[in-house]
Amino acid sequence: MADDLSGFSMLELFRLEAESQTAILSTGILAVEETQRSPETIEAMMRAAHSLKGAARIVGLEPAVHVAHALEDCFVLAGKGEFQVGPEHVDVLLAGVDFLASIAKAEDALDAGAGWGDRATQLVRELNSLPTRNRSSGSPPEPESETDSTAA
Repeated sequence: MADDLSGFSMLELFRLEAESQTAILSTGILAVEETQRSPETIEAMMRAAHSLKGAARIVGLEPAVHVAHALEDCFVLAGKGEFQVGPEHVDVLLAGVDFLASIAKAEDALDAGAGWGDRATQLVRELNSLPTRNRSSGSPPEPESETDSTAA
């Protein structure tokens, strides 16, 4: 990436950030699929999701903010030992990453009527359910509000 980013629009900068961070997420999720659940891998995925959430918020891509936030929540719980990410979660996690990569590349990314919101809502629901899928007892954790603007 060039050192001088002043010629880029905010959306172009988001796209560059998304390309970098979705690569980290994909690599980490695939490592988890192979049961390589190191704290460093989980931490890197949490930071990547957090960075994407902030970048999406800056450019006003709320559907991407919500999906990145849900991914981040999964990885935060995993980092705390409250959720063990496993191969059975990979498809949903990768769907979230694919969504973020797709919205970053889309020409209609900022078009509210493009259907991004509906897909994001579905993904957030699926991602929020992951930590409860492998719990055998107790109540599931309260999911963090999708509209929490202090969590950037």
